[in-house]
Order: sequence, then structure tokens, then C-alpha cells
Amino acid sequence: MFAKKSRLVIWALACLLPLPAVAMPLTCTFTTECLDTEGCQDTTYEVTFGAVNERFLMSGIAAERAFDLMSEEDGHRAFVSDAQNGAVGLMTLLSDWAASYAEVGLFEGSYAVCYHGECRE
Repeated sequence: MFAKKSRLVIWALACLLPLPAVAMPLTCTFTTECLDTEGCQDTTYEVTFGAVNERFLMSGIAAERAFDLMSEEDGHRAFVSDAQNGAVGLMTLLSDWAASYAEVGLFEGSYAVCYHGECRE
């Protein structure tokens, strides 16, 4: 019982701490792009990602996409976006700054693209 309460107290205190990885806008540089069954290739795709009110906003060449924090565990975070322009997005940000962004189409003959890289303040 004591261990359970200790974990609860630690979790509660952690919730009070700011989220340094997303409190300020981050610059995310993706260096690998993987398209469906075409495999992966080098890329230089860059976006900004940061908190705006109660949501998170990704801004890049393509457009802006709003995300919600979906999950957080051991300093790793996962964010999900609603459907926009026929696709949903998933952004993961790990405690070591590694980041992945996947976009999956929601229509027949759909597509999936995944980017790998890192985000920094």
C-alpha cells in the first residue's frame, strides 16, 4: 500500500511540473521519411511544435495541424490530431528528444507516411 501511495504522490508532483519538451515551441527536424511500401529515404523536413492554449500546434510547409496530448509515460509523450484534409496524425516525442510523426490517410487508396528525427528548443 505504501508503494502505491508513493507512486501516486510522485505522479501527482510530476503533473505539477511544466512540460519542458513542449512548453516552448520546439523545432523538429526530420531526417528520414518512410512512404507506405516505397521504403525510407533521407529528407530535411522541419516543423515547429508547441503548446497553444490547451492544445499543441504543428506548423510546417504543408499547413498547421492541432494535436491533443494522448498519452504520457516516463517522460515520453504521444499526441494525436483529428482528421484534417483526409488524414490523421500521430506525433511522438521521447525524453531524449527523438521524435516521430506519422500521417495516415482516411480514404480508399489511402497512404501512410512517417518521419523520424528530433525536436529541440
